[in-house]
Amino acid sequence: MDTMIDQGLDATVAAFRAPPRPPMAANLDAGTLAALAAGGDEAAWRDVLDGLPLGPEDEDEAARMATRLLPQAAAVLGDDWAEDRLSFVDVSIAAGRLHTALRLLGARAARAASDPAIPILVPAWEQHVLAAAFAADRICRAGRRGVVLAGLTAERAGALPLVRDAEAVLISFAERQAPRRVRDYVSTLRAALPARVTLLLGGPAFPSCHIDAYASADRVHATNDPVAALRAAGLDLAPAPAPGRSATGAS
Repeated sequence: MDTMIDQGLDATVAAFRAPPRPPMAANLDAGTLAALAAGGDEAAWRDVLDGLPLGPEDEDEAARMATRLLPQAAAVLGDDWAEDRLSFVDVSIAAGRLHTALRLLGARAARAASDPAIPILVPAWEQHVLAAAFAADRICRAGRRGVVLAGLTAERAGALPLVRDAEAVLISFAERQAPRRVRDYVSTLRAALPARVTLLLGGPAFPSCHIDAYASADRVHATNDPVAALRAAGLDLAPAPAPGRSATGAS
């Protein structure tokens, strides 16, 4: 009996000594997340990062945060800037913080993905990670799992099972002045992947989305819509779910 009491006391003391775990970031609403990203309290933002759903059991929450919550928070920041509630500096700092969160969630997806996905690669020199999150949301709404993987070299991306096992891989480019980088990145990735994996190149650097431009002459003209590009490439995507629900079932 005394041993059981001692163990109970030890557990109670340990619980009091342990630092409280920050609230799960995925439970925040978009407005609160945007305010924390734009705020000057570095400790509060560190709590958000510490509360990201990065565990092996957090797949649904991580997907919802990456493809729904972060893009919604970015949209709130855009509205606040347009209405002069935030300065350019505030928005730039906030966007950088949201980029960090998205990169961490993408790294988790690369390690722990259990279901097939459509990876969206954003090369290390690009800074438009949040735009790729909007594309991932579009893909999720069409019934597939879109996962943003940012900052990977072509060699590293080509070695990931999540990328090698995909039916198609999207690569998002925004920098119009880097055609050689684009060619090198795509050529290296193409050489690393099985021939059955379709590559789609899109983003602001392209007037339209190109299907595997370095392996065939096929193109999807006049679209930067990732879902339209995937359908044109032959992938079967379901109709978008009803408003308010994502393809993961999270609202």
